[in-house]
Amino acid sequence: MFANTALIEEIDSLRKFALRLTSNVCDAEDLLQSTILRAIEKKHLFEDGTNLFSWTSKIMFNLFVSNYRRKKKFETQYDPESYIENRGVEPDQKLKLSFCMWKTPWSVSLLSIRKS
Repeated sequence: MFANTALIEEIDSLRKFALRLTSNVCDAEDLLQSTILRAIEKKHLFEDGTNLFSWTSKIMFNLFVSNYRRKKKFETQYDPESYIENRGVEPDQKLKLSFCMWKTPWSVSLLSIRKS
C-alpha cells in the first residue's frame, strides 16, 4: 500500500501523461480524476517497492483505452449525426429555388412569368 501523499506527488506527472493521451485539457482532467479514484480504490493491490507512477500510469492508460473503445463503438453506432454529416448531399440549387418559389405567396405570379 502507498500513502496518499505519494499519490499527490505524482499528480503533475500524471497530468502531463493524460494530456499527451487525450490532447484536450478537459478530457485530461477527467482522466486524471478517474485514475486517482481508481488508484485509491485499488490501493490494496499496489505492491510495496514498485514504482507508483508506473502503476498509476498503467491504470490511466487502461482507462483511456476503455473509454476510447466505448466511444468508438457506441457513439458512432447509435448517433446518426456523424453519418449524416459524412453522407449527406446538398440538393441542387435549382431545386432549392423552385421549392422556395412554391412557398412564397407571390410564387404563382413568378411561375406564370417564367412559363411565358
